Amino acid sequence: MGATYVTVAVRNPAKTDRAWEGKFRADAGILNSIVPRWHLNEVEIRPEGTRKFEVADGSVVDMDIGTAYLDFLGETVLGTVIFADDDTEPLLGLLAQRNAGMEYDPATRRFKPIPHILNPRRPVRLARDLDRGRAVESDTAPDNPAATSRRRRDDG
Repeated sequence: MGATYVTVAVRNPAKTDRAWEGKFRADAGILNSIVPRWHLNEVEIRPEGTRKFEVADGSVVDMDIGTAYLDFLGETVLGTVIFADDDTEPLLGLLAQRNAGMEYDPATRRFKPIPHILNPRRPVRLARDLDRGRAVESDTAPDNPAATSRRRRDDG
């Protein structure tokens, strides 16, 4: 099965008129997108720090990271990019795909839309509760006895 490529414009968040456009291989096996350092330098994106990454041979290396706008398939996301060697193939990572509301399906070799999901079973901090100096679960969370008892107290 062959690889799928998508055209991505990489833009500098501080200077949005600065962009480089290239073909990126869709890759669900990496989280952050990988861009050759030369192209990031070209649009004046500078490293903001380093992170440790495990590479294909199992070794761990320190790599520079930065932030860029990634424009692809009609969507724009702000994400972390990895500064790679100049001869490295650009890769569109899973986080950029998901943040754009898309998922790469390797069986069909196409992107498909996915919904953005807020997990209703996890605590959600509400602004009114943070103002009171406490964090509570959302009133709309299913199976949330605390929310039910709180509503009863508030009602009366």
